[in-house]
Amino acid sequence: MIKKVKSINNMGVFDGYRWPTGSTLSEFKRFNIIYGSNGSGKTTLSRLFQHLVSGVCEPFPDLKYTLESDTGAKKESNTGSIPIRVFNADYVRLNIGEIEGELIPIFIIGEDQKELQAQLVTQEKELQLRKENLNELTDKIEVLEKARGKEFTSIASQIGLATKGLTSRTYRKPQAESAYSKITEFKICSEEELIKLSLTAEQKQLDNIDEIELDSIESEVAAILIDSNRLLAATVEAIVIPRLKDNPDISQWVERGIALHNPESMCEFCGHTVTEDRLKSLAAHFNDADKALKDQLQNLISEYEKTLQELQGISLPSKLQFFDEFQEDFENYNTSLCEEINDLKKSLKSGKKMVEKKIGSRTEIMKFDIELDSTAFIKTLVQINQILKKHNDKSESFEEARTSASDQIEQHYLSTIQSEIEKYDTELAKSQADEKSVRDCNAETGQLSLDDLQAEIKRKRGLIANTQKAAEDLTRKLEIFLGRKELRFDPEGDGYRIYRKSVTAQGLSEGEKTAISFVYFSVQLEDQDFDKTNGVVVVDDPISSLDASSTYQAFAFLKEAVKDSKQVFLLTHNYDFLKLLLNWIMNIPKAGNNRSCFMLKANAASGGERRSTIAPLDKALMENGSEYVFLFKQVRDYVCDGSIENAYPMPNVIRKVLEQFLEFMCPTAESTYRKLEGIVFDSVKKTALNKYANDFSHPTGKGLDPSLVDETRNNAAHLLEMIQTVAPIHFANLNRN
Repeated sequence: MIKKVKSINNMGVFDGYRWPTGSTLSEFKRFNIIYGSNGSGKTTLSRLFQHLVSGVCEPFPDLKYTLESDTGAKKESNTGSIPIRVFNADYVRLNIGEIEGELIPIFIIGEDQKELQAQLVTQEKELQLRKENLNELTDKIEVLEKARGKEFTSIASQIGLATKGLTSRTYRKPQAESAYSKITEFKICSEEELIKLSLTAEQKQLDNIDEIELDSIESEVAAILIDSNRLLAATVEAIVIPRLKDNPDISQWVERGIALHNPESMCEFCGHTVTEDRLKSLAAHFNDADKALKDQLQNLISEYEKTLQELQGISLPSKLQFFDEFQEDFENYNTSLCEEINDLKKSLKSGKKMVEKKIGSRTEIMKFDIELDSTAFIKTLVQINQILKKHNDKSESFEEARTSASDQIEQHYLSTIQSEIEKYDTELAKSQADEKSVRDCNAETGQLSLDDLQAEIKRKRGLIANTQKAAEDLTRKLEIFLGRKELRFDPEGDGYRIYRKSVTAQGLSEGEKTAISFVYFSVQLEDQDFDKTNGVVVVDDPISSLDASSTYQAFAFLKEAVKDSKQVFLLTHNYDFLKLLLNWIMNIPKAGNNRSCFMLKANAASGGERRSTIAPLDKALMENGSEYVFLFKQVRDYVCDGSIENAYPMPNVIRKVLEQFLEFMCPTAESTYRKLEGIVFDSVKKTALNKYANDFSHPTGKGLDPSLVDETRNNAAHLLEMIQTVAPIHFANLNRN
């Protein structure tokens, strides 16, 4: 076992490290837990142990060290003197990486495999023979399919020429094959039939033409005739002024002027006074009944105008839109219709003039003697619509006939290759059946399917290579670790390859890589090349990149994997994982003096560089359920200490304590700044704390500017003062540690 790291040189944060003299630090025991925050040197320390295995440490080629073990001092030159396995970030990178190659095999099985080897030789010969047969059949099927395809390519070209212009698509082999598969009866046409079908298929189709609406004008003309006879015969009883009666034009002029005058006002025309009696006599002349008659006459005039507009708007198609046999009849009816429209328009205009005249002679009975008859007009429209219907009927049936002709042409040409296609289909069916018999299983003969045979050969190769059992164990443990069966290890060549379902795993997440590498490491500890009961196991943060739900699985695997080891070093930065480890080793039955707990402390050295030391694990970490208590203690101790060498971790520690205290006081999703605003405390000190936490908590690996030591101490004091002021009971309980 390793007892001490007596000295380290040329190794980063441990450069110049010396194990403290006296009894301030206990020796390493069988179970050793080492806690350290990021940047404290955990990975560097794990690389020191790894050097004992490989003799190589790339980041530190000039590494020098001395270890004290139960078999004497060990130096960097004593590679391999201690059996040791190390899990750290380098292990994940070197063994897992991007999963682009084979993993190193783990040899566990040691039984004699002669019978298995004999079975494998027989199955490999069978596989080779079946593959050769399969290749021959595959080639034959390919030749037959190409020859069959050429038949369809050739006939498709002929069909395309014969039906050119019938469709917008180009007629090719796929269309010919599809049409052939749908034929229920093959038929070859005679030459005369084919010519007739071609002529039908090549004719040009004309569009349908909308028929003309008839009801509207016919009903409107009939209504106008009725209203004209009725209103011209109507009179109104009234006091008639002779001059207005005899002069309708003057009557209309006077009627419009009444509204412009009042009793005793001046006449707008002659300038004389209009008397009240005169206005009364005029009003009597133009009474309410008379106005009603006038309004009806005006409405009738509007109906005349509307009907005239409709006649004017009648539009007929061009004769060129019709099939040839309909053009002459349409042209004759079109000429007649134009004449009838003109006659009807003349009658309507004459009728309108009579109604306008009636408006000025509403006290007289007038006879409507205009002939308004739309019968001939409507009859001609009906005859035109009949021609339109004949045209449309032919257009629709014409398309069906043309399509039918095209289909028959296609059927004719496809029927000419029927015998050849049937020969190819017969040969293909036989070859495909032979191929299936080579590829598939046969229950009667006990033949495995080709896929199953290859899988069986692979399985036996894996067993013979002493890797199959390890692969199965790896897969089973990975399934438990991840809680799903998606990933697996398969033997390949002299090692393993990781698969996601049926294909090589690609794009693994960092968590998956960590899980795979740790499971792989745990099984590797059982390898014949390593006896863990006499060896040392070093594990650095196996939960890196894992989500919280996987922490317990990682712990369970770790515990099971290392419990029988001669010596164990467990390094972590995660407090929750630390508590699991402490709870385990503190409760191992009869462990007694076989356990030790340490922590790595990173301090500032000359020039602002970091130097790490190994120290006893702080009691605040061991005795409390939260890392928060330990961090608070560090802040409190630094306020009293204030030294440059202890200042390195303080910016990060102060930030963590500030964030956790604010989370305790303000459990919301707000920013640190917003939470600080809600705390009742000195605003200047709050501002200083917020700026310090944002600006000076440094990324892992950087040093600390010595000029910030005083500011660090001041802000540590501000933080303690704020906690004590805002939550005195909380502060008192924290301060007890």
